[in-house]
Amino acid sequence: MTVTAPEYMRIRHYILNRIYQAHEPEKLPSERVMREMFKVSRDTVRRAISDLTKEGIIISKPRQGNFIKPGTSPIGKTIGIIYGQGMGVHYSYNYLRIQSGICMALADRVAQAEFINLSSMENICEEIRYLSLDGLIWVNMQKRHFDYYYKLINTLHDMPVMAVTLYETPEVGNHIYNKMYKSLYLTTNYLIKQGHRKVMLAGYDPNRYGSNLCLSGYKQALQEYGIPFDPELVLDDNSEAPEKFRALMRRRPLILTAIHSSGRFSKMIHDIVHEENLKVPDDISLTTEEDLYSLQENIDFTRIIRPYYQMGSEAANKLLDITEGKITPPIQLEMDWILKKGSTCKKKENIKEIIIQN
Repeated sequence: MTVTAPEYMRIRHYILNRIYQAHEPEKLPSERVMREMFKVSRDTVRRAISDLTKEGIIISKPRQGNFIKPGTSPIGKTIGIIYGQGMGVHYSYNYLRIQSGICMALADRVAQAEFINLSSMENICEEIRYLSLDGLIWVNMQKRHFDYYYKLINTLHDMPVMAVTLYETPEVGNHIYNKMYKSLYLTTNYLIKQGHRKVMLAGYDPNRYGSNLCLSGYKQALQEYGIPFDPELVLDDNSEAPEKFRALMRRRPLILTAIHSSGRFSKMIHDIVHEENLKVPDDISLTTEEDLYSLQENIDFTRIIRPYYQMGSEAANKLLDITEGKITPPIQLEMDWILKKGSTCKKKENIKEIIIQN
């Protein structure tokens, strides 16, 4: 997902960057010059300047122009960022989206990030002891760790901690969370609302962390509509899956009307459906989880998307609000999944929207 900053934010970041290089009060380029530099309107330039003036970073002198206020430092709060161990989070595309949301929010609030290399859970307090942090964001904090270390860090270092959790919801502290089970609950609910009575869950891996939560969401949606759970429609993520799937496809009358798949199964399902001469979406509807696999070959799946960027942004903004005394902890904010409709599902106007539309 590409995130484009508003035009006035580009001007804001340009001005803040000049502060790093200024050794004395510096006059900013005129509004006309900045309009030409950024190819934007006068109102856009004035909004950026107005915001920075209110924050005390810029001073305006009649008939002279706008100047960076003497003694201004572009750096406000310093926020530490820790990633939970395991799951290859440092190299994950999705975790980079969380990181982008955090960093963009910090830049907007004139704050900086301090990335902490966590060697072990036992050393966390030692590793942040010598850092001058105003707050800490912990991404992918497991519940058993957060409930203990949240209290420990608050006691030893007297700083607010914000967790971004993807699977379990902590019982204490500040956290931005997204319930795993809702991914399949919402997509199954959506497909049933289109009139589908048979929904396959393809690519289910019982050994994968969080899979049982997904399965519970799938079952809950079926139960709410009085549809019996059929284990035959839950296709495991193993080497026998393609042939089992083909066998189900060839049964007549067709027992499947909709399929939700993991990203790794998306292309396989797409190919087999077309090999069996099924029309998408007239004969069958397809949804998938968004990841790098499902983005191959321009397959226009209807996707369920976890709002990674927004979760990072909210975590940073809420934590800064706490450090500035604007809000009182604990802050516990649930963010829902997003359904992005593609051509593999019918687009009925009379379907009641149950998910925020992207």
